Amino acid sequence: KVIQFIHDFEQHRLIPRDIWHREDDTVEENDDIEAPPPRNAAVRQIPMPMPTKRMPGICIWLPNAAQSRRKDMSAAFMYKAILRYAALICPKDNDLVQMGIWNHLKSLQASAHNKASLLPSGVKWRETDLQRYIGRLWIFAAKRKKRKSTVEAEVADPGAYARSDFVSELDGYVQKVIQVGEHARDDASSVEETEAAAAQPDTLGDDDDEGFREGLESLRQPYREGVMGAPAEVAEGKNTVMYTSEDVNLLHQAMIDELAYYCLTIRPPPPLFVLIFGDLPEPESVPWPHFLRNVHIHVVGSKRNLQGLRAITPAVVYKPLEEWQESEFADDHISLNLRRLIGVSWV
Repeated sequence: KVIQFIHDFEQHRLIPRDIWHREDDTVEENDDIEAPPPRNAAVRQIPMPMPTKRMPGICIWLPNAAQSRRKDMSAAFMYKAILRYAALICPKDNDLVQMGIWNHLKSLQASAHNKASLLPSGVKWRETDLQRYIGRLWIFAAKRKKRKSTVEAEVADPGAYARSDFVSELDGYVQKVIQVGEHARDDASSVEETEAAAAQPDTLGDDDDEGFREGLESLRQPYREGVMGAPAEVAEGKNTVMYTSEDVNLLHQAMIDELAYYCLTIRPPPPLFVLIFGDLPEPESVPWPHFLRNVHIHVVGSKRNLQGLRAITPAVVYKPLEEWQESEFADDHISLNLRRLIGVSWV
């Protein structure tokens, strides 16, 4: 019954009920107090909230030595390839996953007949698909400085730092993206491709931070001023943010702060998809927030420290970086059909 109720709610099939004032005999007659309406008089109806039809996606990129080692994968290539990959793998069947049906069925290893019997009458597995939309890209890049503290950090985690020229190249590319502020529009190579693009809307709707600028500024300014530790450079564009600092732990803390602000203020999950491209921080250094249990998380990088995240949300999908680099997903060509699924700018 609970599953049926949730399904009917998201499909707008629930019948709105009237709200009645409770009759209270203790209310004294007074010219300033309106008399309560009769029991059978409808006062007002509560409008039903419109459930989201979109699966919002966030890309979190943590550049490291393994990513910057490939000369054929420049910073610009990686930037666009990560966005493309996120748009391709972003899940769409959030409602069934969040209600626990899918995990329950997997644990039972139920047959197709049993799966159908657990669903509400008339509900199909793909009936309530959400639209994928990658609306954020957050980059947390650690830069090298040959100071004592940084050298010690490199000894503890030698893979955390990408090549200096890679970070500089990435910073220059992000600055260019921020200046341009819109998608690069290549000429269509064929009439069919142009017609296919025209048949689809350019975007699924604005999903930027304009209404939260003041709060985001108060979040990021302490990092710029060094209140949280070593000063960090923060470059901001429409739906693109890049933190650069010498302190890896500081960048990890900024990542958690950005996630917390988004999930607690801008758009509380579910639904939400997060792609973490890079190595995860040490479990004891960063407390993963518990709201991530309502988030679809996909990790591309080292398997080290994965257990800390899985302790919060077991449904974490993992892919080794080397496997991704040798797959068809390592491609920076974003097709016209994928462009409408990405709200992050590139050039």
